[in-house]
Amino acid sequence: EFEADAQEISRGITALDMGAPNSLSTTFDPASEEFDAGHGASFVASGHLFAAGPDQGAVKTTVTAPPLPSHLGLAPTSFRTSAPLLELLPALTVAFAATSVSAAPKEGCACAYECSAQELLCVVDFEVRVFACGPTEHAVEARRLDGCRYAFGGVASELLRMAGCPASQGDSKRAAFQPPPYAFGGVASELLRMAGCPASQGDSKRAAFQPPPLSDEALLELPSLTRATTDPAIPPKPAGAGVGAPSDQNPPSSPEPLPPGAPLPLEPLEAPADLAATCAHVKSLLDPKKCSVAVLVQGARAAGALAASQANAMGTCPHRGACGADHRGHHLLFAEGGAWLGLADRVAQLSHAPAPAGSCEAEAAHWAELRSVAMAAVANVAALEHVCGGWLDKAVRVVAAGIKEEGNNEDRPHHKREALRAAEAMAKRDKELAAKLVRAGVVPALEYEADGGEGGLAQDDAAQRYALGALEACRS
Repeated sequence: EFEADAQEISRGITALDMGAPNSLSTTFDPASEEFDAGHGASFVASGHLFAAGPDQGAVKTTVTAPPLPSHLGLAPTSFRTSAPLLELLPALTVAFAATSVSAAPKEGCACAYECSAQELLCVVDFEVRVFACGPTEHAVEARRLDGCRYAFGGVASELLRMAGCPASQGDSKRAAFQPPPYAFGGVASELLRMAGCPASQGDSKRAAFQPPPLSDEALLELPSLTRATTDPAIPPKPAGAGVGAPSDQNPPSSPEPLPPGAPLPLEPLEAPADLAATCAHVKSLLDPKKCSVAVLVQGARAAGALAASQANAMGTCPHRGACGADHRGHHLLFAEGGAWLGLADRVAQLSHAPAPAGSCEAEAAHWAELRSVAMAAVANVAALEHVCGGWLDKAVRVVAAGIKEEGNNEDRPHHKREALRAAEAMAKRDKELAAKLVRAGVVPALEYEADGGEGGLAQDDAAQRYALGALEACRS
């Protein structure tokens, strides 16, 4: 019976398959890896003793673009691409920095950004969204929310191009960005057709209604200011006839050579009537006591455009600047005693103007836009070759406050970028101005922006470039 029980126990042990018994050595080696001199023999747990859990050190999140809704039509400022989302989103971040677009993730929406940009002396608000159009295709859309449509077209076309918009799609998109034809043309053509205009003549009439191609010079002519400040009895100047440009009635004539030693002829100090009227009109648009914030914004845009139009003022001088300060009424309009220097004082004051107490959120946003546009006008004046030195001395404090984001300019990237542009122009112009900027305490802020600032979506390549230029000029 005992032998039978022993055989039964042996068969049970074999069924458990516990493996061969481990033989215990009667000797041990203290240098062995399995011996811990402080705590005895080490214990190595088998990986099968405990349940395997997720790796807490590397949590992976998957970002997917929302599908394109069937009821939503993409805006003309959009393109489709087969690039994966992991490549498309970093490309958008780089494009935001390259085009100086201030972007932030839109709360509650995947792959969506709330954006703003400053173009053509105005602030444009828009959103950029990425949609999934299929298993391997995405759509990138920029949709305007507020601001100038023409300015938005320029920003969106450059942003989409930097984000990877194909050239074939880009050409068609840029064509869609052009402003619509004059409304008068459509009304007049339909009126003449209904009145019995033959089809052959109608085609030629409609062709005549098309607007002329836009140019940079045409944008700086400010035709609305010309109409507002010119006598209705006097025919307006043709497009492109700027300050000092010859007209059709008075063909250009080269000045006769002067005999050796003869004094140069001097121009009168008084500004022409149309320039004085233009200055008075723009000044009236920059009066915060009489104008709304919307009118103030338009006045700041006009002042900035007038300053930009003077960037090559001496190129229109028939004496090429040989007459010196006596051309301040014609060509050196922002120089000391110039006819338009008062406009520079007004925009410098408005670049830090606070919103009235009790303003709503929308009105406060308009005042923030005013400060950004006014600072852009200040930067345009500071970049002029012939500008009053006394005005630059006063503008140093305004620019320094904008760089350090003091007062009403907290978290205003466009305002700060324009202040950096003005600081670079001032520091490179004169060492005394550079020293005043240093004494104003802008060096830490310049170093921070020169290193890239916050980086990520807050990266602004233009601001970084301006900060580097200003910092190098201040240290030289």
